[in-house]
Amino acid sequence: MKLKITSNKWFNSEPLSEKDLSGYVVLVNFWSFTCVNCSRSFPRMRELWNKYKDQKFLMIGIHTPQFEFEKRPQCVKRKLIDNDMYWPIALDNEYKNWKRFKNKYWPTNYLINKNGEVVYCHIGEGGYATLDKIIQELLKMKKTKVKSPEMVTERTNNICFSATPDIHFGYKKGIPANASGYVPDKDALYKRPRIIPQNEMALEGEFFSAPGCIQTQKVGSSIYLNFNATEIDLVMEPFGKEAGAEVMFEGDPLPKEIRGEDVDDLGNIHIAGYRAYKIIKADFPVSGVLKIRSKEGKFKAYDLTFSGCVGRCDVQSDPS
Repeated sequence: MKLKITSNKWFNSEPLSEKDLSGYVVLVNFWSFTCVNCSRSFPRMRELWNKYKDQKFLMIGIHTPQFEFEKRPQCVKRKLIDNDMYWPIALDNEYKNWKRFKNKYWPTNYLINKNGEVVYCHIGEGGYATLDKIIQELLKMKKTKVKSPEMVTERTNNICFSATPDIHFGYKKGIPANASGYVPDKDALYKRPRIIPQNEMALEGEFFSAPGCIQTQKVGSSIYLNFNATEIDLVMEPFGKEAGAEVMFEGDPLPKEIRGEDVDDLGNIHIAGYRAYKIIKADFPVSGVLKIRSKEGKFKAYDLTFSGCVGRCDVQSDPS
């Protein structure tokens, strides 16, 4: 078997052919720059790269986008610079590598021996000690039992609970709690329902609904979320150069002790790029209704992700 990575855009490397990869232990890492679980793995991936890069070892990051704007090379490049990611990165905008590996989740790591055989697969965060151990074994050419792709988790000292599942915006991926549902491909006025069920989202005001996102149309347009989590990240981008929003919790300004790093002291979010904005970050479980209100300009919302752990949790993002 020969390892093949297909891409018309590489970062930190010239295109790597099958011949270039032959004889190397290769760690293939599928990720996307809005995936929160991927971002939390970057420091540990950087440690592995720095430890083994001078041996017969290659680490290749395959950036497979979750959203249309993630296909933009300049956005990926910014993420690499911001996170000191100097190993080879291949863009996978057409999902060719994703399909070749039959991959399903972000992040996922595949370890491949010098003969081009996948000997280990880890889905989600964690598993770094095991990755390190198997890399050492493969570099020494010890016999390693081939393991089929599996879900692997590490024991941690974290306290975890069941958090709100991911919520996707847009009429192809999600359903709001509004009685009208989405009005596809049109500006529409949405009325907030009196009751928003647990783990669901509702809209209030004027929005445009596209297949994979929604866009605010006027100041005051609001997203309501009845959630249960320790962390909330919202993937957004401005429609134009920048936009602004404010965040309220249970009708009041967002308390400091649960405020995410992208929310300022007044409860405002400055939306100036294409990324996941950290809305909630708490050291304890938080439940209630969150309101994200358009305050300036227009913005697009794509996806809400949640964590139910105090500290780091070994979970993964599902594209479905």
